[in-house]
Amino acid sequence: MCKNHKRINMKKLITIISLLFTAVATVQGQNESRHEFSANLAAGISVIECRSNWNNKNHAGVGFGGGLGYSYFFAPQWSITTGVDFTRHSNQTAFDNIALQYPIITPPGLLQDFYLNADYSNYEETIEMLSINIPLMLQFQTQTKHKFYIAAGGKIGFPLSAKYTANAETVTTTGYSDFTAQTYKDMPIHGFSTYSGVNSSGKLDYRFIYALCAETGIKWDLGKRWSLYTGIYLNYGLNDIRKNKPDEEMIIYNAASPSDYRYNSSLQSQTRGNNIINDVYPISGGVKTKISFR
Repeated sequence: MCKNHKRINMKKLITIISLLFTAVATVQGQNESRHEFSANLAAGISVIECRSNWNNKNHAGVGFGGGLGYSYFFAPQWSITTGVDFTRHSNQTAFDNIALQYPIITPPGLLQDFYLNADYSNYEETIEMLSINIPLMLQFQTQTKHKFYIAAGGKIGFPLSAKYTANAETVTTTGYSDFTAQTYKDMPIHGFSTYSGVNSSGKLDYRFIYALCAETGIKWDLGKRWSLYTGIYLNYGLNDIRKNKPDEEMIIYNAASPSDYRYNSSLQSQTRGNNIINDVYPISGGVKTKISFR
């Protein structure tokens, strides 16, 4: 009985020791986890760079975003980061003058081969875009208590929504006939007049966004598993995201009611087969904070 009792105690002791080693190994493994999950918020300036032959000026707007991330540390100082986030871009583009011309149905009582001329003065258009993005970045961090980090890579953005609001100080319209070689103006009944305070708004379509992205800052240790990232970021669009609508004019002549024009965004319009805006590239930068659990 005594020997059996000793054997039972020995088995219990071995079991207890094994469980302790397992617990220590588990805790150690958690402390040295290669996996890091995070949530982030970002805010700063945003420019939807619009390039035009009419010498437009772009003015930055407010950009912000946020999302969730995952990092895999394949070495103590190196990790690969991905995740999903959303971004809001905004911008204002302004033109001192835009001069358009395109053929229209000949107004009643006038002769054939008619063109509409439209001159915009002090035109401004504000653009807002939302996208959901998937980044892929390589990150390096130092081994100090509060770590310096730098990350770089790329991201692809998927369109969610976009809209514009536009206004012009004046829009002056005239008609021109090839047949008579005459310009017709101050004829409101045919829609040829000067209109003040013209404004319009609507939805926009745009393509996928391919961008280079970079971040740098300090990673603050908040404990064994928690960290706080504070830094700056830059996203630089690589492709033209403008989705042009073929034969869509910036101002649409209404033959049934000539003085009631329909106005479109400069981003998706043409005149005589040429784009009003040639290229559109989103660029954003600012500050970013991230809380992570490893």
